[in-house]
This record gives sequence, structure tokens and C-alpha cells, in this order.
Amino acid sequence: MSVLSVFGSNLSLLVRLHGSQTQVAEDLGISRIQLRRYLAGESFPKPNALKNICDYFSVDARVLTDRLTHAQINLMRQGLYEAGESSPLVLAMQEAVAYSCRSEHPYFYNPGELPDGLYARWRGAMSQRDAAQVGLIQVRTLNAARVLKGLQPKQVDLDLQKQTFRDREFRGILLRQRTGYVALYFHNPPSAILSFVFIRPLELGYMPAASGVTFLARDPGDHNCRVRRCLWIKLEPGCREALRIARHPGIVPWDEVPRYILPHIQPGNESF
Repeated sequence: MSVLSVFGSNLSLLVRLHGSQTQVAEDLGISRIQLRRYLAGESFPKPNALKNICDYFSVDARVLTDRLTHAQINLMRQGLYEAGESSPLVLAMQEAVAYSCRSEHPYFYNPGELPDGLYARWRGAMSQRDAAQVGLIQVRTLNAARVLKGLQPKQVDLDLQKQTFRDREFRGILLRQRTGYVALYFHNPPSAILSFVFIRPLELGYMPAASGVTFLARDPGDHNCRVRRCLWIKLEPGCREALRIARHPGIVPWDEVPRYILPHIQPGNESF
């Protein structure tokens, strides 16, 4: 198989894993016609365009010229594929975690109170004191660790409206502690904003749920809120509510928040 054919075949797999051809072409800053030529093996990108493609899909040039294996594809589906050797940042994170977690506490123990799946994530909006924010967050278990990922709604920040799907995505880890769970989110770029969440399981109908507090690490000089009450509600697979939330711009006035959710996220007499 020629290099062009291998490249086109691999790129087709990556595009299908990521989303639509239209979205990928838009994010890469190329026309759909040019993307289709790459996919058909009719054209090979110039060095700067190839670098953009590699960065976008988190792969290296070798992966795009050597046929992808089933193992690589499975890792990509799980968001676990790493191109080449571990970066200095990854190595530094591993070193920091190894130094910090000295005890044998089962941080990733899952008693079933907060099962893997898709959750509706409600909280008070940080940018608007008179509104709430709604979005989706996915919880999953890897080989041992529990992780999560979500998408920052576009309406939350004007700058987000100009960013790609990948720019708005955040990922993190979910840790079990004695009375609940702690989640740590890393927003893109990681050095910009970190979010810290404490939640405790509660009974809310027949679906698993948890309520708590979200802390946003931002400059004290920023006049926006930094602490808000929050509520996670697990959604059934194929639930229409998930599609509705995915299409929602993100900000919800307090008087439009469902009544069974409002008491768990509306500010009370607490002071942070």
C-alpha cells in the first residue's frame, strides 16, 4: 500500500473517531474538498499542515504513514493513546502523584454509588450570579483509575464561542474519599484554569446523583464567582435529556431551573 493510501486510510479512521468531516475541516482551517482529497489518498499535506493534523489528533507523523493497529485504535477510542515517548509534562505529573499519594488509601474504590456513565452537571454560573449552568460530564473507569471529561458550554464565555471542540473540552480524575468524591478538572490549556469539586451521593429519584460544591481556581482580583453549589444526575443511556443538554447554550436563568434541581444548586445562607 502506498504512503498516500495509508495516510488516507488512517486519517479516515481518525476523523470517524473524532466526529464529522465538516467539523474536522473547520477545526483544521482547511476546506472540506481538501480534507476529502486527503481521505481519498489523492493528496498529502505539506509539512505545516501535517503538523496541524498531528497536533489536532494527538498523533505523530509516523502513525499517519504506518497503518494503525487495532490496539492503537482502541487506545484512541478510550482517549489513552500517546504519540511517541511520554512528554515532560506527563512525566512530571506522574512524579507529583507518586510523591503526593504516599498512603494505601483506595482513592479509586467504586462502591457503586456513582457508577460510570453520562451525567447532567448543574451548578450556579460563575460568570452570572442570577443564573445556573448546565452541561454534560462523563465518568468512566480505566484499568484502575476513575476519570472524567466534559465540554465547557459556549455561552459561558465569549472567548469559548471562538474555540474548537477540543479547546472547550476538559478532563480530570475522580477520587474516592471517606464521605464522598473529589474531582479535579484540567481545562485547556491546563495552566489556565483548574476546577476542584467535592460531591456526596444523595437520593434523588431512581437515578444515581450527588451534590456538593465546585471551586474554580482563578485570580482573586477577578470579580466573577469562584465557588458554587453543584449537582450531578446520572442519565440513562439513549436519554433524550442528554441530547437536549448537549444542544443547550449552557446558561439557565434561576426561574427556568427545574424545581427538583433548584434547592441543590441555588445559593443559600452559606458563606465561602
